[in-house]
Amino acid sequence: MRTLFILLTLVTILPLVLGALLLNDVGQLFNLPTSWVFNFYYYRIQISIAACILAILLVIYQHIHKVAKKSVMAVLLLVVAGSLFLTHTFVPDVFLRSIQHTAQYTSIQVGDEFLQGGDEVLVLVVNGVARAFPRQWMRLPHLAGDDFAGGKVSMSYCVLSDLPIGFTSEYEGQITDYKVIAQVHNNLVFVDRNSGELFQQITGKGVYGNQDLKQYPVQRMPWHAFRSLYPDGMVLAYPDFNLLDRISTYLFDRELVDHYAGKPLFPTLDLKDDRLPQGEHVLGIKAGGEYLAVTKSFIEANTLHMIQLGGENIVLAWFPEYETYGVFKGELNGKPVMVNQVDPYGQTPEGKLERLNTFPGVFWMVWSHWFPETKLLKMKSEKGVP
Repeated sequence: MRTLFILLTLVTILPLVLGALLLNDVGQLFNLPTSWVFNFYYYRIQISIAACILAILLVIYQHIHKVAKKSVMAVLLLVVAGSLFLTHTFVPDVFLRSIQHTAQYTSIQVGDEFLQGGDEVLVLVVNGVARAFPRQWMRLPHLAGDDFAGGKVSMSYCVLSDLPIGFTSEYEGQITDYKVIAQVHNNLVFVDRNSGELFQQITGKGVYGNQDLKQYPVQRMPWHAFRSLYPDGMVLAYPDFNLLDRISTYLFDRELVDHYAGKPLFPTLDLKDDRLPQGEHVLGIKAGGEYLAVTKSFIEANTLHMIQLGGENIVLAWFPEYETYGVFKGELNGKPVMVNQVDPYGQTPEGKLERLNTFPGVFWMVWSHWFPETKLLKMKSEKGVP
């Protein structure tokens, strides 16, 4: 009888505990297969119901045969309840809570009360509407949305990749309900609860349908630059940190020191490409099915530079006054154009260039892992990992 009780106990709690780990950053410490994360999430309801039924059977079995102490049963039920709470409530709705539909924005003047000139902000400009998302604040919700003059757009930010990407807030003709569920290979995974589709942030692809989300260009710049470039813009309002926010911020600041120095917090990156130091930030560009990483030192040394990638003409520009760069399509009216002058908005003497989607400031160790075929544009003096 005791053997059967132990077997039923293991069958009850192990899937729940494993699932709680998979849908939590801690799970990455074990470098478990990515498919486990997706499969557990897909079947989480069925697994949870089965575990609850088994837990009830264990209680009945214990009541009849008295094979375990009351304290053992209490611990067993606590583990079941705790795992269910972590999986279904705490991680998606409390710890990694999205503010896609509840984000509040305020004026630059109010933002000045909380932000210093050098504080980094992540900027989306859609349909002429500009929004700034302070990087330090985006570490908490990871996803924040807004209506950009009729365009439903969400800003996503992955702390481990240090990567901001703007995505459409629509999928299959419906408004999405994005929630962060996990990290895979040091990059964010989020779900649209309305369609049930999972998305990998760095690829923007659906896990099941393999359909791309529409992406929007993101700029990184200091707060003083946003104030100057977009005086009518607004900023995400997130100044009132609760206790959980303070704990999360403390953990980020403490645990990510080595990670941001190039030693991954979680052992899920291959780290095979040593053309750059693993912790170096790069500008990632995708065009025509090809990938390119550009170092900041190259961009700063070549303030206006034209390249070809995947058969497309691309303009790279650095604006020292604003400490930001722009990446634009090097054509006007469908024809290639030589650019000798461009402003931060993409305006040239010949006309306005289209801003391109990029992966701004992503870690080399993450970029080279996800896109091992990437090309690299760097200064000759820049060395890789010995």
